[in-house]
Amino acid sequence: MIIDPHLPDPTPRLPGWQLPVSVGKVGWDKNNWPVIYMDVQPNPVPWALEAERWRVIDEAKEKIFTDPADIPIPKPPTRPATTTATTTTTSPTTASTQDSALPAQGFLLTAANGESYYGGQQFLRVLHPDGTSVTWPLPANAVGTGKPTLLATRQGLLFLFNEPGRIVRIRPQPESDEPFTVEAVFTKTVPSDPAPLRIWLDPADRICFAHDKNRMTILFPLGRIPPAIAEKMRPEDFPPDQP
Repeated sequence: MIIDPHLPDPTPRLPGWQLPVSVGKVGWDKNNWPVIYMDVQPNPVPWALEAERWRVIDEAKEKIFTDPADIPIPKPPTRPATTTATTTTTSPTTASTQDSALPAQGFLLTAANGESYYGGQQFLRVLHPDGTSVTWPLPANAVGTGKPTLLATRQGLLFLFNEPGRIVRIRPQPESDEPFTVEAVFTKTVPSDPAPLRIWLDPADRICFAHDKNRMTILFPLGRIPPAIAEKMRPEDFPPDQP
């Protein structure tokens, strides 16, 4: 058997770029692009990192969001009152969590396919558009005690933040007996701030991590840094495993 040396490496990766230290608070613009303040005289200037370029922002014409009160609050979908079938799966490494123990306030997000997610510390519960739901106890390497944030990329992958300095990549398995599987646990390039300002997906489907007051880290769920972005980075900005 001959192995093609040019085949892509299937190893899950989450390369990141910690942007230059912001002179002021980090934040985002009206379109959810990440923003940092560059040290320009006589006054610092906000720059937004768009899909392939930096954009200078005129604060006299455009608002920059840097306050926790500006963060959009996810709202659970409104559904008609119906009787739903609920399934709780079990895992060989974690204890089963009953639906009666699910907190009503544990809503995380609604994905593009209409599925709503809850929990995020000990379990994930997915509520399907038809009203049925499944509760999946998280494996031991995905259990966390921090405030959970869950993101769903365009490729259908889930990225769970529930512990400082760690991100768990989860893949839904709708055709399997086990509804989800943990594909990777990332710690490199992941900020360890226990109380980040905000974690979100920007319009380019990149994970934006506003942390430590004046730091912004961009993570790339596709596992590679796009060339248009890579050319803006210094050699020392690249992760060790990123060519």
